Amino acid sequence: MRYKRELNLQKAILLDCGTQNWIAEHYESKKLLLPNGQYADSGVPKGHPDLTIYIGKGIVVFAELKVGHNKQSPEQVIFQELYRARGYLCEVIYNMQQWEEYKKVIKETYQ
Repeated sequence: MRYKRELNLQKAILLDCGTQNWIAEHYESKKLLLPNGQYADSGVPKGHPDLTIYIGKGIVVFAELKVGHNKQSPEQVIFQELYRARGYLCEVIYNMQQWEEYKKVIKETYQ
């Protein structure tokens, strides 16, 4: 299934992670508007992958979500390279079919 909005793809993957008994968390780099009118950082650095997935046994994988023709920012590419250099799986996911393929790699590599 093709998603027009990244949020829809994100929700579908989060739900799917739950069916695998994986914990998936969404992190977003942004400023938060406080009730007093001031802004605070979300604490997530620019470029951090959209999803951090804890699959068990201390294993963590990362997924950057994009839809359509969207591309990664330079910061996202740097994070992906850093995580891969440290031995983590880190992938850009554009649709559910690609997610299913990535999920197979996760299972073959870590479970």
